Amino acid sequence: MSATMMLLLTWTPYMLQGFLTNIGIASLAMLIGTSMGFLGERVSHGKAWMISSPIRGAITFLRNTPSLILLFYLSILAPNEIIFANGGWVLTIPSWLKASVALSASPMVFMYWNFESWRRRKNPDRHIWHMEMVNRILESFMITMLASSVSSLVGVSELISRCNVIINASSTTNAFAIYSYACLYFCGFLFAIQRIIRMLGNRQSQSNTRQEES
Repeated sequence: MSATMMLLLTWTPYMLQGFLTNIGIASLAMLIGTSMGFLGERVSHGKAWMISSPIRGAITFLRNTPSLILLFYLSILAPNEIIFANGGWVLTIPSWLKASVALSASPMVFMYWNFESWRRRKNPDRHIWHMEMVNRILESFMITMLASSVSSLVGVSELISRCNVIINASSTTNAFAIYSYACLYFCGFLFAIQRIIRMLGNRQSQSNTRQEES
């Protein structure tokens, strides 16, 4: 077995821990983004322009702002800790939480327009709606999962950040192999999600066919 293979096997548990951090950041970003997108759509629907206009303006702004810019601004502007009771209690705000909040903008915008598009349909079928929403959420999660790799730029110890640690601890000649190995983590995980989306899509097509026949 080559030295490079031995190196990758030795550091695999360390890299897996970092990849789990990526999954956690993306999952939390999806939870925040989907919830805020649904809440924003519900609040703006049927309300006066003084309520709906600011919400739509915020959605438009976030839609045209790259997640990386939001991540940098949030990491700079948001405090690392909040002090209560004259220093008696300190609440630490971890970098992974800042990353999740910044990355939640993309799924929030994506789900907001999906919720609004569905509301405008005439006589929507709830079963089809549930299946479509699961598809949309999984699609958005795939994008957010890839974007979670930029969390390393603000100090989060995720997969890419740990790759840099391994390269510094071994040799720069191993950089290509290490980064390629890290890509396999993302490719394998996203391939599994894509298979789920395809399976749900087939089920939705079958459901639509049954409804048309009946």
